[in-house]
Amino acid sequence: TLNMGTQALINVTANQFMVIGNPYPSRIDMRNISTTNLANTFYLWDPAISTLGGVNTFYYDVPSSSFKNLLASATYGAAGTNNNYIESGIAFLVSAGAIPGTLTFQENDKTTGSAVSNFTANDPQALNVNLYMSPQNGNPALLVDGMMVNFDSAYTNALDINDIKKLNSFGENVGLKTANTVLAIERRFAVSNDDTLYINMANMQQQNYQWQLLMNNMDFPGRAAFLLDAYLQTSTVLDMAAATTIDF
Repeated sequence: TLNMGTQALINVTANQFMVIGNPYPSRIDMRNISTTNLANTFYLWDPAISTLGGVNTFYYDVPSSSFKNLLASATYGAAGTNNNYIESGIAFLVSAGAIPGTLTFQENDKTTGSAVSNFTANDPQALNVNLYMSPQNGNPALLVDGMMVNFDSAYTNALDINDIKKLNSFGENVGLKTANTVLAIERRFAVSNDDTLYINMANMQQQNYQWQLLMNNMDFPGRAAFLLDAYLQTSTVLDMAAATTIDF
């Protein structure tokens, strides 16, 4: 039987992730899904991440009115590519905050086609931090995981529904730790003096890695940023207009 029309209300438990499948025989536009008290993001399994596959986070970008992928991959394109659709038969994950949430599929969520659409993006202030396995045996560096921070006066530094929780993969995991919660994407108020971000690392192996830290629209006169290594007691100056690669 083909599912048509409005589907039964789906309840999402507070502070939990939930796996939900596209119920229709067509792809759906995630921008049209009716939700209450859910983070404006979704997660998909991406077989092109690392050697085992991993979780890719898709966050809603207000300036472009689109969902964008956090991690670059052969499946979903460069980081920040518009990815608004869930294909028929594909499952995704959503999360609720401190208040239980709901999700409802409706007929107008369906859309035609099967190719990812691309639109022009605006240029918000952001920091992307990616973890790579270092090049070895002639192979290039391999993306393992990543995280992002958005800065805007519309956000607050307090933990809220705009902050996107980290959903761990099988291998190495990195995130931003705030208020005892690990985030894949943190939305913060506009940059101020002495802003500090804390990186959380898990499942690291005894091997060489690289950080790649990429600033976007952050090179304001007089502004500087540093990566502090609490273990080695070192400080590395970050390039405010391009990528900084740090081996460790």
